[in-house]
Amino acid sequence: MLKLAAATAQTELEMVTLDQPVPRDHLLRLIDTHIRFDFIREKTEELYCANNGRPAIDPVVLFKMLFVGYLFGVRSERRLVREIEVNVAYRWFLGLRLTDKVPDASTLSQNRRRRFAGTGIEQEIFDTIVEQAIEHKLIGGRVLYTDSTHLKANANKRHYEQVDIEQTPAAYLAELDAAVDAERAAADQRPLRRAQAAPVSRSDAGENRDGGEHGAPPATSETAPEATAADTRQIKRSTVDPEAGFMVRDQKPVGFF
Repeated sequence: MLKLAAATAQTELEMVTLDQPVPRDHLLRLIDTHIRFDFIREKTEELYCANNGRPAIDPVVLFKMLFVGYLFGVRSERRLVREIEVNVAYRWFLGLRLTDKVPDASTLSQNRRRRFAGTGIEQEIFDTIVEQAIEHKLIGGRVLYTDSTHLKANANKRHYEQVDIEQTPAAYLAELDAAVDAERAAADQRPLRRAQAAPVSRSDAGENRDGGEHGAPPATSETAPEATAADTRQIKRSTVDPEAGFMVRDQKPVGFF
């Protein structure tokens, strides 16, 4: 017997907690159980003004957003915000209610480019997360324990090019910057200025200067961290759909997804 969907389901009210729709075996539940993110507030404390400017968005939320994007392969901040808006598991992980506004892409981008630029704080935070993951045996060597659903891409598996990519958080952040520049170029807007920001004390944080939430003064070249050699790996990139990933896995079709 065919069971019809309720015509009013989309507008019905239900008593439900944000925790209920998130599967018990979801990867983010595993991470939330074993990884502590509150250390981020202490690490970023000197980059925020304690008594001036608008209330800033919790840095734990900002870095958790970047972590979600890095973990699930979201290569654009605008797309990341859209994914979080509709994904209950992401909202649960970030501590956002269903009706809470997700920090917009501009806020995420400007914090990275102005407040955190040149401080090396992103790498420090990602390193600390990885150390915790290793301690709890969530990762081993170069393999990360993840789950995912793969959608077949509209791309011929024979049409590809071999490219080398960096395997670092810095490389991921550079991809986000490139996506922002591409979006602004498509809208006939100038690229955002990449300010090199030095670590600042609470007394001279950017919020104190312009009353905004993103500000941080530019650093001199002497204050920027030295570049380090990054690990790379070679991948197949589709010439039809460059954002698709090539998958070879047991009991799965070979091709771009």
